[in-house]
Amino acid sequence: MSDVYNDLNIKVQMQATPSRRGVLLLNAGIVDGDIVRSQSNMRKFENIIVVEPSLGVINLVLLCRKALPCDRDNLYNPNNRIMSSIGDIEILNEFDIKAEIIHNEDLSHTLTMLKKGRVDYALYP
Repeated sequence: MSDVYNDLNIKVQMQATPSRRGVLLLNAGIVDGDIVRSQSNMRKFENIIVVEPSLGVINLVLLCRKALPCDRDNLYNPNNRIMSSIGDIEILNEFDIKAEIIHNEDLSHTLTMLKKGRVDYALYP
C-alpha cells in the first residue's frame, strides 16, 4: 500500500496496530485511514466508511492441540475454552458459538498459549 501512495506523491506513515485498537483510533479520528480490517468489525462505528472493493478475504481458522478433536463442533461445546483475538469480536457475533471465548490482543500470544497447552483451541485469522 505504501508504494501506491508514494506513486501518487502522498506521504504516509504506516503503523501496525492490533485490530481493535486500530479501529478505535480510526473511529476517533486519530488516524486518517486503515487497511486490513474486517468489514464485520467496522459496521458498528459511526465515523468509519468502508471503501470497496475489498483487498482480500479474512478467514478464521480453528487451531487445536494435537490429539484433540478438531472440527466445527468444538465451537458449540460450552465446556471448550477457545482463545481468539479481541479484534474478532464482531465476526464471532455472527455465529452461535457456545464455547467460552477468551479474548486476547496479541496474536503471537495466542499461538504461544496453544503451543504450551494453556488453551486447547484458538481461532486465528
